[in-house]
Amino acid sequence: MFALSLRTKPLMEKFATKMGYVLNEKQKEYAKFMTCVWAIFMFCIAVISFGTVFLSDSIWVLFNGLISYVLIGMMMLIEFVVRKKVIDVRKDK
Repeated sequence: MFALSLRTKPLMEKFATKMGYVLNEKQKEYAKFMTCVWAIFMFCIAVISFGTVFLSDSIWVLFNGLISYVLIGMMMLIEFVVRKKVIDVRKDK
């Protein structure tokens, strides 16, 4: 979904506008960049998850039931901190 949205309006920009934010050009560029980053990140998670199918059950459970969720949470936290430092997003600016 992230990658496909780059053809039209990036998914991160859609999320922001649905939440009532008005984005300037710098913020739209950031949203497009972060949509690319999320697409690559989720692709990597999917590839690793698929790879764990061929490993032991305990490794599959460890990655798909814990590590992937921790990685996604860390990505969300890092993106949130970076967004606050890079751009100032306020509703109805």
